Amino acid sequence: LDIVRAMGMPCVKGNHDEYCSSEDDLEGFNPHAAQAVQWTRKQLSDEDRKWLRELRYVRLVASFSMVHATLDGPQRWGYKLMAAASFTYQNTSVCFFGHTHVPVAFVRDSMVRGGTYSKFKVEPGKKYFVNVGSVGQPRDGNPKAAYVIYDLDEGTIELRRLDYDIPKAQKKILAAGLPTRLAERLALGK
Repeated sequence: LDIVRAMGMPCVKGNHDEYCSSEDDLEGFNPHAAQAVQWTRKQLSDEDRKWLRELRYVRLVASFSMVHATLDGPQRWGYKLMAAASFTYQNTSVCFFGHTHVPVAFVRDSMVRGGTYSKFKVEPGKKYFVNVGSVGQPRDGNPKAAYVIYDLDEGTIELRRLDYDIPKAQKKILAAGLPTRLAERLALGK
């Protein structure tokens, strides 16, 4: 949080941000996720919690928008992705999201199509709803960190992958007393 705040970058609130910054009951949560939320709550300062609570669900940045989940219900955290419903609320040609941790791009021209991508050009008159993947916990079977570069001058969106020290991250997770499954899944990208 300190690094992100120091960079002054625009951020949106995700489901874990919301749960970790509150004292909401975690009944019905996946037990591993609940344990991670409870651990994170203990690590956060009051200032951290306040900053996370004040994040917006949707942000407009330059000529694009960002949301963690979907635009039609940005605070509901549903995993059933309804790109068509988000396009109805999308006021920019490009909107980035990430909730499912799976890099996929949807395009709306005369219909809604979706699929994996590595790099594509943003075409005038179309709308794009683009999942940027996940730096910390990819879930598409590729354990490398995933992120996107949006080149506004070139009008291109490129998915990039980066190796990182997975064994070191796993050791930190286990040393914190978090569930083994959370460490194991990093090497699997699931």
